[in-house]
Amino acid sequence: VTLGVVFWFGIGKEPLSAGEKDHVAAGDSGEVDVRFEMARANLFNPNGGSRFTQDAANYDNEPPRSKVSFADVAYWDKRYGTGEARDYDWYGTWDSPSQLTIKPHVLPFMPPKGSGRILQIGCGNSRLAAELSDDGYQHIVNIDISQVVIDQMSHKFSGRSGVEFLQMDATAMSFQSGSFDAVLEKGTLDAMYTGSRESIRKVVAEVFRVLRPGGVFASLSFGIPETRTELNATGLGSEWSEFRSVELDHASDAAPSTSNRLPDFEGEEGRVYYLYLMTKPS
Repeated sequence: VTLGVVFWFGIGKEPLSAGEKDHVAAGDSGEVDVRFEMARANLFNPNGGSRFTQDAANYDNEPPRSKVSFADVAYWDKRYGTGEARDYDWYGTWDSPSQLTIKPHVLPFMPPKGSGRILQIGCGNSRLAAELSDDGYQHIVNIDISQVVIDQMSHKFSGRSGVEFLQMDATAMSFQSGSFDAVLEKGTLDAMYTGSRESIRKVVAEVFRVLRPGGVFASLSFGIPETRTELNATGLGSEWSEFRSVELDHASDAAPSTSNRLPDFEGEEGRVYYLYLMTKPS
């Protein structure tokens, strides 16, 4: 699920300081940066592992923190239903002006624009579907566990052909095997890592199943490779033919902007993400 800023207040953190409030007041981009960084610090250790596991507790020398019900459909329906109707992208964008863009790294593995079928899991209210459509891709399916956000996005895209939104659980997708040439996700698995790692294995196995031979799975995360071993859990007695991890940072992977976008939240100049690119055997 793509997590917007409205989801993060009250997850075990202190209220915003006066300086942070000034930063938030400057615009939506700053608001997203501040609240997301506060949430990330509370949910994950510095290597991107969930703070809710005993291993993470040992890493941080602190007890596991109380768990937020990210696997609860009612939780997401409520959050999307009470939040403002605006776009939000975790970590970065496809090619829109932002602090991080993934297109240059994923494009070499993408299918032809006219015929390739693309699946986005945990779409939330991300701009990714619009970006891909604007870039010429004509068959884009987006799923999310929340019916509320699916209804919102279906209405928003009602006049755009080739873009479909479906309510679906990524751990048990109803698509036929070999249905897609590419599967993309940004932050969905990170959110799921706060719960059961078994759910990650189920998603990866399902992604492997619905990909066509030679298809690619692109996963954007702030977890280092050592904490993302579940990405190898194809579950079908087979393996990815290729597994790449690309280290990204905002300084070198930002898209230019003519707007007055706010700078990174103080102390996050060295923020690093990892783009995992997995290819199914041909």
